[in-house]
Amino acid sequence: KGAKAGKYEAKLVELRASKPTDTDRVAAFKALGEAVLLGGEEGKSENAIEKYQEAIEKFEKASEVLPQADALNRLGRIYSNKGDYSKAEPLFIQALDIRRKILGDNHSDTALSLNGLATLYQDKGDYPKAEALFIQASDIFRKVLGEDHPYTGSSINNLANLYSNKGDYSKAEPLYLQALGIFRKVLGENSHDTANALNNLANLYSKKGDYSKAELLFIQAIDIFRKILGDNHPDTVNALNNLANLYYNKGDYSKAELLFIQAIDIFRKILGDNHPDTANALNNLANLYSNKGDYSKAELLHLQALDIRRKIFGDNHPSTASSINNLAGLYDMKGDFVKAEPLFIQALGIRRKIFGDNHPNTASSINSLAVLYYNKGDFVKAELLFIQAIDIFRKILGDNHPDTARSIDNLAGLYDRKGEYSKAEPLYIQALDIRRKILGDNHPSTTNSINNLASLYYGKGDYAKAEALLFQALDTYHKVLGSNNPIITNSINNLAILYSSKKDYEKAVKYRQEANDAREVELTRNLFLGSERQKQLYLQLYAYETDIALSLHVQPAPTNPLAKQLALTQILR
Repeated sequence: KGAKAGKYEAKLVELRASKPTDTDRVAAFKALGEAVLLGGEEGKSENAIEKYQEAIEKFEKASEVLPQADALNRLGRIYSNKGDYSKAEPLFIQALDIRRKILGDNHSDTALSLNGLATLYQDKGDYPKAEALFIQASDIFRKVLGEDHPYTGSSINNLANLYSNKGDYSKAEPLYLQALGIFRKVLGENSHDTANALNNLANLYSKKGDYSKAELLFIQAIDIFRKILGDNHPDTVNALNNLANLYYNKGDYSKAELLFIQAIDIFRKILGDNHPDTANALNNLANLYSNKGDYSKAELLHLQALDIRRKIFGDNHPSTASSINNLAGLYDMKGDFVKAEPLFIQALGIRRKIFGDNHPNTASSINSLAVLYYNKGDFVKAELLFIQAIDIFRKILGDNHPDTARSIDNLAGLYDRKGEYSKAEPLYIQALDIRRKILGDNHPSTTNSINNLASLYYGKGDYAKAEALLFQALDTYHKVLGSNNPIITNSINNLAILYSSKKDYEKAVKYRQEANDAREVELTRNLFLGSERQKQLYLQLYAYETDIALSLHVQPAPTNPLAKQLALTQILR
């Protein structure tokens, strides 16, 4: 789509330039046409920037202010896509000023400039500015073009995207539905805009944990893209990738894995190895393997995605920072803190440079680094960073957002581990309330909160409350994540520890055996690849489980044959 559109736009400016005119005007349109073509090609953004700058300069000489505004707007989009927002913003503002001066406030081109500037502010995390501009653009489109126009639909869709990113799902949903209604009425069911609107609405339902609604809409969008664009088109494959993410979020890893691999194969075929969409698909598959506990495969894919993003974008780009952060997160999960820490710090440095301190991506990096220090047992550093992340999330996203809840839950976990239960309990409950409100009961994040609260009651010696919550969490995990997941193994292990503390050794041995069998599958996967050092670090994460099995046999259950068998099996493994 992008290449065809680029050639079409280039032909238009060529035709305009063919009219009798002065030298500067001809040269300006020629440079603009070349820039449009270069901007649609991967790895040619620097060449496109030079041509746009040349066109802007020559349009100014020829007093062609409206084409100059168009070139400014296009150049702003290139810098914005590169993550260079400080260069993009003045270009968007200059283009908007020209259009306002020449065309007035109530013109569709002025509204398009407002929309571009709003998108920039959204990417920067300045949601109040973005919201005001999106609303302004939408009002102009309605006034000038009417309710039933694709531009009006697109502007409503953009505002819905903003609310979705803010976690304000109740505002986003009716706007997505409104935009979808406009596209269906004006363009029909089988249009690109209709498919995009279905895809966006599906993403919203997926975020809310309403997977059944989301799945139907994703499949509808894929069917339309296939019908109008074919199987081997980036938009079709991106929709497949979104459906794979849905299955991943549901914990249906077998379906997700097949679709992620399919997406990667098609992206490589049509776009090549060194393309952002290929890197995104590799990154998604890596995250899936990481959550399955298959760290060896995850590491290889994260490294591939990072290499592609560095090659395309360089180091100082949001996508590169995400890859670095994801790789660091993997090493953190494996217990390789020496590798993880400098990568988390590097990702945080890039995000601070691009977004500043008050941005959700910066806060996510701070939260990730805090988790690392928590895992290392450096609670002083971890506490400061968790509080810092919560403050940023609250400031930018508000209280009722999944990211705010995540950081609150993490801080509660820190106090829980320190034995400061009076601080931990209200924070766990606060995080659980937020997640129930925005994600519902049957969502993995809500279940994590229940599991964590159970851990707190166990620590306080309130075994009755802990037991009820652990079973509630385990039941939902099985429902949502399936059986072969490290989270479920941890949950079963928690039940074994609880029953051992209650001196119910028969149940303790039963759940300890169940957890060991599940862990054996996980260890077999993850010890296949990697250096000896990495394997040793990974094994150290679960060394305490061997100690639990041995102590269960030696101390409380010395005559229990199952406990004896469990201890011997654990030693052999």
